[in-house]
Amino acid sequence: MEKKRKITFVVGNRAHYARVKPILKFLPREKVDFCIILFESAALLEFGDVRDQIVQDAGEENVTEMFTNISGGNLVSMTKSTGMAIIEFASEFSEDCPDVVVVIADRYEALAAATAARYMNIPVAHVQGGEKSGSIDDSIRHAITKLANIHLVTNEECAERVEKMGEIKDSIFATGCPTVDICANLPDKDLQSIFRGHEGVHAPKFVLQDSYIIVAFHPVTTEYETNKKHFDTLLKTINDLDIQTIWLYPNIDAGNDALKREIINFKANDKKGLVHFFKHFAIEDYLLLLKNAKCIIGNSSVGIRESSFFGTPSVTIGSRQRTRMRGENAIESNIEESELKEKILAQIHHGHYAPSSLYGKGDAGEHIAEVLLSHPLTFDKQMTY
Repeated sequence: MEKKRKITFVVGNRAHYARVKPILKFLPREKVDFCIILFESAALLEFGDVRDQIVQDAGEENVTEMFTNISGGNLVSMTKSTGMAIIEFASEFSEDCPDVVVVIADRYEALAAATAARYMNIPVAHVQGGEKSGSIDDSIRHAITKLANIHLVTNEECAERVEKMGEIKDSIFATGCPTVDICANLPDKDLQSIFRGHEGVHAPKFVLQDSYIIVAFHPVTTEYETNKKHFDTLLKTINDLDIQTIWLYPNIDAGNDALKREIINFKANDKKGLVHFFKHFAIEDYLLLLKNAKCIIGNSSVGIRESSFFGTPSVTIGSRQRTRMRGENAIESNIEESELKEKILAQIHHGHYAPSSLYGKGDAGEHIAEVLLSHPLTFDKQMTY
């Protein structure tokens, strides 16, 4: 009998699983043993209980948790968390002996997993390399590319960039973004049902209105001292719009502690009750909300990537996504009240744009699974110069 291939997926935050889920459905159990390792914010209730959804989809026997986060929400704690994750991954990989480790995108969680795997001579498959966004994410993403053996990129432009970095062409596969697969196959669902039993962080009840916007703003590590100022400007601008707002809690990056304090202070004095904060949504639910939103505002890649597939109007702010390739639905704004308000209102007035396939057509999961199943995983040459 042919030996099953052991594939380990590392999921360090709520967005990673959106890239993993479309791949799993194309991995036949008679050919593959897979493991999903949850760590960092994906293992913490504080950042949304994503474990239950993953266990329901993948089976509890296929899910492992590691607790690697050093609390504090600052530069020191994030750096130490990266080191702790490397240590824990060394033990996990030594015990499980995967044939290949799959890491996602451009964050410190993925860098920790890629570092540990490569020092243990385990091949690394990297999803979403070769992109450009902004801030420190580019450095982390490119570092992971240089550690990885298999490159599962979004499109030909990304493939070309990875090849220019010295990676061999036969290791680069333009597959599309797996999350777009979910976008292309969303269920027909009453939006209000999403909020039954899903209360906001600071509100006992939420009733979705016909017109609403989404905000997702995360701290920028390289702008640690100005994150709070930018957040406050955005919060004041959004509150002045007088439109119902679904606001996603900031991610685990350094600076999130200060932003969470601002949220608490705002809600303690909120008289309008139009801005509502949520820690987490199931993937399909969040994308359904995005599809039907009047606009998405902030510095999350969702405002560039998934929004382009739906044509949802988007206003991106700050440096975090400044150089990421985008569809016509996404415009930029400085973090300044009058300009930001003007551009948000213009996007709402414009309405939805034509959908874009810039980040995929909805078949990435199948392509990635095929590579993970068929690649010989032999690497005599790591790179060419």
